[in-house]
Amino acid sequence: MARHGISFEEVCEAVDSILKQGESPTIARIRETLGRGSLTTISRHFNDYKAQHHIENSDQLTNSYSDPVSRAVESVWQKMRQEADEEIAQIKETSQAEIRNLQQILNDVELNLDATQQEYQQLTIKHEQLLENHNELETRHQALQADQQLKTEQLHALQQLHQTSLTQYQNRIEELTSQLNEEKELFKNNQQKLQQQYFSHCNQIEKNNEIKINQLKNNLKNHKINIDELTADLHHTQQLLTKEKTENNLSKNIKAQTEQLITIIQNHQNQQDSDLADLQQQQHHFNQKLADLISEQQQHSELKRFIIRKALKKTEKNMKKTLIAAALSLGLSTASFAGFVGPSSYEFNTIKAVKEHAKDDTHVTLTGHIIKQVGDDKYTFKDATGEITVKIKSRYFPSQDITPATKIKLTGEVDKDMLEATKIKAEKPIEILK
Repeated sequence: MARHGISFEEVCEAVDSILKQGESPTIARIRETLGRGSLTTISRHFNDYKAQHHIENSDQLTNSYSDPVSRAVESVWQKMRQEADEEIAQIKETSQAEIRNLQQILNDVELNLDATQQEYQQLTIKHEQLLENHNELETRHQALQADQQLKTEQLHALQQLHQTSLTQYQNRIEELTSQLNEEKELFKNNQQKLQQQYFSHCNQIEKNNEIKINQLKNNLKNHKINIDELTADLHHTQQLLTKEKTENNLSKNIKAQTEQLITIIQNHQNQQDSDLADLQQQQHHFNQKLADLISEQQQHSELKRFIIRKALKKTEKNMKKTLIAAALSLGLSTASFAGFVGPSSYEFNTIKAVKEHAKDDTHVTLTGHIIKQVGDDKYTFKDATGEITVKIKSRYFPSQDITPATKIKLTGEVDKDMLEATKIKAEKPIEILK
């Protein structure tokens, strides 16, 4: 517990008490009266007491101040006071040095404190910035999480839509394939029926021809018999003419009978030729009708296949458009659906590469020769790897003639069909290479 020093009032009370006792107040007597206190403190308060009461020396306080004891005490007090002043001066000097050191330390601390405060302010600013960045990142993270969840839901919906479209597409393909198989089966049955009708009709015509030929043979035999009879009659007539010597009448009769016989033979020959021409005309008419029926059936089948191909292409394109539109509506970022942008590992510059790897509507450039024409605007194109059908409009041909030996450069678009072989449709004018 801290000790309390002697107060000015306590010193004044002690001085008054000593004076009442008729004694001279000295520092030692005051301390003895108080029983405690520092001589320096008592001396300072006692000087203040004398200053307040306008006392210049201790003689004015008491007349007995000059006794030997008082002088001895005063001498001791002066010595103690001098030592105390020296000690106080030394303590003051030491204290001032310590104060200066502490002041220097305080200045250094203040400088460090200023630097620390500046650093603290900077750190506070950085902390606030980092906190703002953290809040911003947290907000962006939450937004990204929400956006990711939304896009995940949209992607799931797109996958479901894709699966539904794919299922519909496969069902449509199966339906069209079933229709095609039914058409093929119907065409096969019709073809078999037509072949049976054709063979039956041919057999019937052959039977009719055999009957007519047999009839003609019988007629011919009858004619021969008639000719033999007429010849016999002619011989008999000649004999009669010989006997009767009527050569003129016999010549006339022979001539008339001969002309009659020739007329009969010609009539039968004309009838046979007419019957044969009728049979040939009927056969030609039947063949023409059968060819027309087969051609009509083939055109019907081609039309069915064309409709199926168009429906498949239209379904496939609609599916692609649906997927592309759905992907665009999602607004997917490049990071979500990134892909390689650059040259493809497949370069479709040969017929083999086109047939094996190229997809429908792929743009290709081939170098080779047109070896023959297979349709109005269809040609067979050949290079070192194989052959393929190409469709070239007349406007894409150059003014110079092209032969199978002419090397050309063809640029076009791949046309792949499930029902037909892969083709290429020209999109640019043909370039003749030297």
